[in-house]
Amino acid sequence: MAIEAFLGTRPQKAFLFTVLIQAVVVLAMVGIIYGKVTSSIDPSDVATIPCYLALFAFAEIFETIITVDALKLRNTIQLIGILFFHCGMIVMSSLQIYQTRLALVTDENSDCYA
Repeated sequence: MAIEAFLGTRPQKAFLFTVLIQAVVVLAMVGIIYGKVTSSIDPSDVATIPCYLALFAFAEIFETIITVDALKLRNTIQLIGILFFHCGMIVMSSLQIYQTRLALVTDENSDCYA
């Protein structure tokens, strides 16, 4: 059995390309949200938001590194783990919308009040 080169197949290249594009888009969005929050509100008033955003950014970087490792070692079980990790990140991102709104909106009469 011959040893294949790293990223020797089109599906491997496509998967890595997809994860890298996703990481760039997510990290850009996290940066934009952080910039908008800190420019309009004092960061000491909402200390939880940078923590949520940093956790999500580090999770995205971790997913990218683990993807490269799984593709390099040709580890199918690790790729399935990445799928479950990504599903967990989807759940976390949906909860993050509620948590961010709860931290930012303090007026009970507002349309965005949780």
